[in-house]
Amino acid sequence: MPARVGGGRADSPDVHSRPSGPPAHSGPPARNHPWFLLSVTLIGVIMIIADRISFSRIGRAWEAIREDELAASSNGINTVTAKLLAFAIGASTAGLAGVYRASQISFVSPDQFKFSVSVTILAMLVLGGIGNHWGAAIGAFLLYFV
Repeated sequence: MPARVGGGRADSPDVHSRPSGPPAHSGPPARNHPWFLLSVTLIGVIMIIADRISFSRIGRAWEAIREDELAASSNGINTVTAKLLAFAIGASTAGLAGVYRASQISFVSPDQFKFSVSVTILAMLVLGGIGNHWGAAIGAFLLYFV
């Protein structure tokens, strides 16, 4: 009786095997369609919120701190609070992206986030422009599809 590596018999049908050949339809699998719609929605909402924040009072404070922290502080901006708020908003956005990614792939391990991932994200930001979030999104799009 022939044996296979998986433990089953070679002459018994394998219920988990797929037929060889091209798929019956072209395009992305139907099971990824809801994830795509959710990701487009999340990206759109996050970009709109980031745009609204950049033109708000706190956005102008962040811009003043970026240009000259001492001048911003002397104009009455609490730089410590503004920096902490920037960190909290950035961390919550990254956490939201992590929750989305973890629920999509159902398993997260440190091996998935190597140094090359950090370099790729930094290249996306530099390619589009660090100070402009729409440019960073375009840079991410270009680098992802190139």
